[in-house]
Amino acid sequence: NVTDNLKVYALYEKVETADEWLSNIVFGINYFNGINENNDNDAYFQWIVEEGFNAVEIGCRFPHLVDSIHGELNFENVEKLRNIIDCAYKYDLYIILSLYDGYDYMWTSLNYQNQASIIKMLNTSYKKLVENLNSYDDKLAISFCSEPRDYTDNLVDEEACDVLNTINSEFVRMVRSTGGNNLYRKLVITTGWSRCSGLSADKFEMVNDDYTFVRI
Repeated sequence: NVTDNLKVYALYEKVETADEWLSNIVFGINYFNGINENNDNDAYFQWIVEEGFNAVEIGCRFPHLVDSIHGELNFENVEKLRNIIDCAYKYDLYIILSLYDGYDYMWTSLNYQNQASIIKMLNTSYKKLVENLNSYDDKLAISFCSEPRDYTDNLVDEEACDVLNTINSEFVRMVRSTGGNNLYRKLVITTGWSRCSGLSADKFEMVNDDYTFVRI
């Protein structure tokens, strides 16, 4: 509908591009697995701001946030995650939420046999997490997976690149489909984790250009 499209266009006009968003970051730090530790998040974020950091990557094992890879959210741990994000907002930090495998169940393994399961995960449990975080504004960016590769050989070959291209595009489509702040949220598009020598340059093009993407 035309009215809705105009609203979306007006929203995009007010949003920083990915380059502008990144240019605001002076120095960042990784804060990993905080939901599983009894940390004083407030003291930690106060300290890193005093040390000159203005961005933080909050890393989590995704299986800690869900009851099953295609199932419901673990709301106790999601609430712990939200408390960490809220604390980072208190100190006006730019935030990147990065999700990792559990390694005991390598659900992001980049091969054709596993592709359907990854896409199902994106549209079930991961979608529920994205919807849960929709109230946060553009200071929070999110990624799909970190260090992606084919776990059968720890490499990124032609097949792995093809699967990664497909699931990254599905990740973007899914996030945008949830509407609200997720229409313009910065999305971190990760490339292959391991050795990629010998692959043609076009294999590294993970999604079509969009000014709300942040590639790392």
